Amino acid sequence: MKKQLKNAVLFATLLFFPNLVFSQTLELGVLSSFEAYTGLGAVTGPGATGSVVGDVGTNDGIISGFDTSYTGTKYHNDTLTVQARIDVLRVYIHISDIFVTHPGTHAAAFGGGDTLTPGVYAIASAGSIGGVLTLVGGGDTNAVFVIKFEGALTISANSTIILSGGTRACNVYYLSEGAISAGTGCSIVGTLFAHPGAITLAAGCDIEGRLLTSEGAITFGAGTNASAPNGPITIPIKCLSDCNPNSTVDVLGTVSSFALFSSAGAVANTASSGIVGDIGTNFGAISGFSTSTHVGSTYTEDSVTLQAKIDLDSAYLKLIALVLTDSLHSTAYGSALGDTITSGIYYNHSAGAGSLTGTIILDAQNDPDAVFVIRFNGAFTVAAKSKVIFINGTQRCNVFWISEGATSMGTFVFMKGSVIAHGGACTMGASGNLEGRMLSTAGAIGFSTGVTYKNTLCFSTPPLPITLLRFTAEVEDGHVQLDWVTTAEINNDYFDVEHSLDGINF
Repeated sequence: MKKQLKNAVLFATLLFFPNLVFSQTLELGVLSSFEAYTGLGAVTGPGATGSVVGDVGTNDGIISGFDTSYTGTKYHNDTLTVQARIDVLRVYIHISDIFVTHPGTHAAAFGGGDTLTPGVYAIASAGSIGGVLTLVGGGDTNAVFVIKFEGALTISANSTIILSGGTRACNVYYLSEGAISAGTGCSIVGTLFAHPGAITLAAGCDIEGRLLTSEGAITFGAGTNASAPNGPITIPIKCLSDCNPNSTVDVLGTVSSFALFSSAGAVANTASSGIVGDIGTNFGAISGFSTSTHVGSTYTEDSVTLQAKIDLDSAYLKLIALVLTDSLHSTAYGSALGDTITSGIYYNHSAGAGSLTGTIILDAQNDPDAVFVIRFNGAFTVAAKSKVIFINGTQRCNVFWISEGATSMGTFVFMKGSVIAHGGACTMGASGNLEGRMLSTAGAIGFSTGVTYKNTLCFSTPPLPITLLRFTAEVEDGHVQLDWVTTAEINNDYFDVEHSLDGINF
């Protein structure tokens, strides 16, 4: 009967769910064995009075202070730390892209008896944790807590983070755009992730979680006890490595391999950034990327950049030749509550410069081929902290922002799509995040302490947005009763659906 049941379950699964796969969740790559890692900086252990369980590493720095109480392996400037640096960027991209469920609804100060329900919290400034902070999973062992700070994170002395209701430390992340420091005697659960910045635990701290930073020293104070959380991580992520554009906008040619490219202008970066895609200019200097994490190649005034210049000019002409579908939309896009547009070719030729302020939502209405081309008859300015959100199947390869002149994106912006400045510079302020490309036909490219990526560096093939949560089958005398539960994502919300099927005979 066991064999019969197994065969029935297999048959039913193949019959009714031929394309069903498990949702993709956050992975750490080689970082999974690390308790602490920095791309650039020293790692200092707690000495003989504390304990650290798990590997520690730096791609460029000194490792010291790990005494007999240390359990793990130390890695320094080798092939593993080079890969770990890429995986830090990968994890940062995935965590940053998780849909924010609590945008600015919580004060920058957490703790003081505070109780949080699951979700992704975004704070538009530096923040702090003080006193007692409780993360309540509501009985769900897959509950996710991500708290993002657009600045440094300070954890006051003797603060305590408590998990309850099934919450697991592996699903808790604190992400800061700056340094993270914890005072003496803290009890912390969850991973501390700085991008970039130092991470410092003062004396007598306990942490069940990792310490990860793209750049900055990591310090375990005397008497610190640290260990990585038990898995598996079940934080759901959207991950699309390859993006197949609609044939209408499949126009970039060789430029599609670039994250940053200028036909005629310098390409400069300030401080450490993360870039996934090629970097190039056909006329100008490339500078400032020596400490950055770059997955791709660099080209300067060669046959590759010459072809890219030709292809970019061609792409621009093809994109502006597309038939307009909206010539009346204001050139001011975005709002505090979110401005939603559907697919189309937008260009108000009677207006001049354009802007994006606040949030804009690009709704593909469940059409993966939906095209968004937004043009401006002048410069394009993106205000600090503005955000582009994709819903219902919108893909980055089908989205273009085109300015007749310079494009300037402010600090802490979250942009998506290819940004083309025609005849002007294309720049982004510090701590920007761009899922797409920055391109200029005749102007400088300026970047600073941010990330831009044309590929999300998935660990595996992205799945369908349906997850099989539970599947049971009862077999008796050739009769099968099937019961299963799936979860589906709709407009960034997750819904569980129960199913039942009775009466299969074999």
